[in-house]
Amino acid sequence: MVKKIKNGLYKTTKKIEHITIETVCFYKNGKKHGIQSEISSDGSRSYELYINGMKEGVHKFYEYGNLVMEIPYYKNKRNGILRIYDDEHLCKEMTCKNGRISGLIRYFDENGIITEETTAQKERKKRKEMKKAAKKEMSLSFLGAIVGDIVGSRFEWDNIKSKKFNFFHSDCFFTDDTVMTIAVGNALVECKGNYENLSQQTIKSMKEIGLCYPDCGYGLKFEKWLHAPNPTPYNSWGNGAAMRVSACAYFAKNMEDVKNLVHKVTAISHNHPEGLKGAEATAVAIYMALLGASKEGIENIINKNYYPMDFTLDKIRSRYKFYESCQQTVPQALKAFFESESFEDAIRNAISLGGDSDTIAAITGAVAGAYYGIPLYIHGEVADYLDDRLKKLIKKIIDGIRES
Repeated sequence: MVKKIKNGLYKTTKKIEHITIETVCFYKNGKKHGIQSEISSDGSRSYELYINGMKEGVHKFYEYGNLVMEIPYYKNKRNGILRIYDDEHLCKEMTCKNGRISGLIRYFDENGIITEETTAQKERKKRKEMKKAAKKEMSLSFLGAIVGDIVGSRFEWDNIKSKKFNFFHSDCFFTDDTVMTIAVGNALVECKGNYENLSQQTIKSMKEIGLCYPDCGYGLKFEKWLHAPNPTPYNSWGNGAAMRVSACAYFAKNMEDVKNLVHKVTAISHNHPEGLKGAEATAVAIYMALLGASKEGIENIINKNYYPMDFTLDKIRSRYKFYESCQQTVPQALKAFFESESFEDAIRNAISLGGDSDTIAAITGAVAGAYYGIPLYIHGEVADYLDDRLKKLIKKIIDGIRES
């Protein structure tokens, strides 16, 4: 069968919880070519220009009818003056070059420019102001691990050593990585800000939610743990410790809090030092990303305190195989993020390594989601792979993050 190449106008509609998103885009020879509009029932909308599949020109974003942001693109990268608006009033300008903030940040009030700050080689500041917004506007980035798990699921036992594949596919499905990520998030919500009994609450949540999905791919030891009347830790260093902890970064108040929460939700099963280290390294990277740290800054901390980052994906890809340990998967998953250019690119990096594809992509996706955010179209796609129970639990967790 000859694959049909998209040409002409295409219209798609997706529903995420109670929000309907309608996307209209023109295609030429299988590539986006023209204005893409994305309109949501919650009042937000965006207009983006594509030339032969690449982002070009000024992309505009609106909320409740008001312009909130203009992002300039040239050959798929941010280049030019990025402008942020508050009630249609210009309040901030940033100079971008090759996708990075590279020049001046200028703040405006009704009387004009009020301050300027040089930002070259200070990438850590470019998203610092988003810390408060992360609790509300970026709470959806919690889904990063779940996206990675679903996209990587079909490659766990059929590795692909390439970044060229359909991102979502009818063969994709959620696994234990998704179920346990949601279980930990649910436990944190149930604690209502008092985490003294988080360990016990996590065991309860994992059993209540996990036992609803007996065939989602648990390891043999963890499955035995899950069915035990009174589960006890079994000295595991498995990467299940790292794939499930992303919610800890969203509920933590500071770095010490991150580490304490991670220990409580991890040591109940994966109490081996390597298991605890892998979980902590993952959550620390997510937390730093949420605070606006640069990739270089995050990598420096990982390299100094957790794992040597003295390798590249290209150098290890051909010989990398299936591993289940934190020490042989977490560094690789983090490197997939460090070498990425976008959320989707990070997931593709992770899967291109092969090995335990769903778990590696889940860890990468958790960090990449916190750093880049997750495009709306991906939110719409991933919802199609989840049942109503998991969707309700995710909404509960996202609401909890926003209220924390």
